[in-house]
Amino acid sequence: SKTKNFFPGYILVKSALDDQVKEFILNTQSVMGFLGTGKNPSPLQPEEVKRIVGRITQDENGERMETIFRTGDLVKIIDGPFNNFSATVQEVNEEKMKIKVMVSIFGRKTPVEIDFDQAELEK
Repeated sequence: SKTKNFFPGYILVKSALDDQVKEFILNTQSVMGFLGTGKNPSPLQPEEVKRIVGRITQDENGERMETIFRTGDLVKIIDGPFNNFSATVQEVNEEKMKIKVMVSIFGRKTPVEIDFDQAELEK
């Protein structure tokens, strides 16, 4: 069996966050801090948790995960060479777990294909 790291260097924690828990996490060897502003973590939104858990379950069981992306959705690219770009979903390929998005590069709309986990819905 092959192990696959979905978020190398990151640990996802579900916990009530009081000062004792926060201090324990921050004092753990190799922990640099929380994702978020200052020393406070940013909680994941329910759709983000669903996407992460769905992707892990899909990979372990060989089942398809349900996509949260739809044609016309505005997304923010969160990984890869177009990180932090906003884009519009043009196509959704659930079988390959990819979306084709239109990104504006130097004022020109350019189609780019990315994995589901490289984008999040714009808020």
